Amino acid sequence: MDQSNLVHEITVEYDGKRLKATYFLEGNAIHAMVGDKSYRLGAGEVPVDTVIRSFLMEQLAGDGDRLELSGDERLRRTL
Repeated sequence: MDQSNLVHEITVEYDGKRLKATYFLEGNAIHAMVGDKSYRLGAGEVPVDTVIRSFLMEQLAGDGDRLELSGDERLRRTL
C-alpha cells in the first residue's frame, strides 16, 4: 500500500515519559508534528515508522534536534 499522504500517529515511552507524533510521507520526505513543532526528515531505506520511533526516542532521551539516520541523511527541523 502506498504510504504517501496517509497521516499516521505513534506514541513512544522512555524512562516514564511519553511523546506522540503525527506524520505522513510525501515524496522522499517525512513530515512530522511533535507537540507544536514541525519536522521534516529524509526518507530512505529505513521504514518510516522506524525513523519516527527513533526520532521520538532521541527526543525523550535528551538528544534534542540531532538525529543521524544513516550515511549523510540528516534530520532537518523546519520552523
